[in-house]
Amino acid sequence: MTAAIFCKRTDPECRVKIYERMDRVGKKLLVTGNGQCNLSNIYISLEKYHGGPSDFVMQTFSVFGYQATIDFFAEIGVLTKTDQSGRIYPYSFQASSVLDALRFECERLGVQTVLGCEVTDLRRRNDGFQFTGAGRQYYADRIILCGGGRSSAQCGSNGSCYSLLRQTGHTITELFPAIVQVCAKNTNVARQLKGIKLNATASVLVNGQRLRQETGEVLFTDYGLSGPPILQLSRIISTHMSNGNTVEITLNLLPEYRIEQVKAMLVKRAAAISGRCMDQFFGGLINKRVGQVVVKGCNIPSQSHAGSLTAQDMNALCATLQNFSFVCRGTRGFANAQVTAGGAQLDQFIPATMESRSMGGLYCCGELLDVDGDCGGYNLQWAWSSGACAGKACALSFKQRF
Repeated sequence: MTAAIFCKRTDPECRVKIYERMDRVGKKLLVTGNGQCNLSNIYISLEKYHGGPSDFVMQTFSVFGYQATIDFFAEIGVLTKTDQSGRIYPYSFQASSVLDALRFECERLGVQTVLGCEVTDLRRRNDGFQFTGAGRQYYADRIILCGGGRSSAQCGSNGSCYSLLRQTGHTITELFPAIVQVCAKNTNVARQLKGIKLNATASVLVNGQRLRQETGEVLFTDYGLSGPPILQLSRIISTHMSNGNTVEITLNLLPEYRIEQVKAMLVKRAAAISGRCMDQFFGGLINKRVGQVVVKGCNIPSQSHAGSLTAQDMNALCATLQNFSFVCRGTRGFANAQVTAGGAQLDQFIPATMESRSMGGLYCCGELLDVDGDCGGYNLQWAWSSGACAGKACALSFKQRF
């Protein structure tokens, strides 16, 4: 929709059509940001994006960045609000209001939409293109492919556009689910804690080496782990597990304290409540059920008393509290992922215009390209920026023919 709007704004004489696989446009947008639609983030940086060369992304943002996005949505009636972490939302906190604004602008400009039309074949025809959608043949002078990745197929992006790109000679890098929940091998521990949320620092270790950590609310589930820190780390987990590496998530359950402080705290606690059974030892410090699992994991009898803790027991408790470990067995896959990592190889496209270097008149944008961002509005920002650049460039290219 963004590409169509900027195409039509750039050249009102263009006849612009959106061919949509689903029964309505923008279904995936409705579920972004838990239905609140985290549009962008003021802290756009190279570190927030992954995939192909990051300078590709930043070149695109130099043409259309987050301020241009705020201005664009203001023009179509969406007032925005920025929270303390830099996330930009519609003031209404309703994704539906963002979708409506885009739909209404498309209608105002005369953009047509063909629904229930999955494009299954695309090829060059003379100076333009021929494609098949829902069994019918169509023709176009210019094509912008923006059908998304493989994540959340129920909302529209089933990965079908990758085959269209392959048909036109483009390379697709390996695809992985990203921003997705993580499955653990030790599900017996996760199941005991199912439904518990706690603040922790989650670290991902690959073959024993710590690669990244995130702090926030972690959710224990019957299959493993979820919550914002886990979703942020899931891309690393997906990519490294595909290479056969051993991947582990460790949780620091007391992230504000150094290990010496934790040990001193536990020694003092054991002395103060020496008669208390160990299954109640952590009550008032961390979640009771989590505390009981920690004690069990340290092979300390639950009915023994705090006063009987040995130095070895104390060391084991401290280590577990700061490295509560889960060995990963995978993720919840594309069906549950918010984003697809991987995609169309970036060196085959021009960053300022999104046009194919090998097939003039063909443009590609959004998640279909080998670009994925962290949680926090970074992926939607890429959608708006790449869509706007593709739409403008497409219309200008068409005008220059005459």
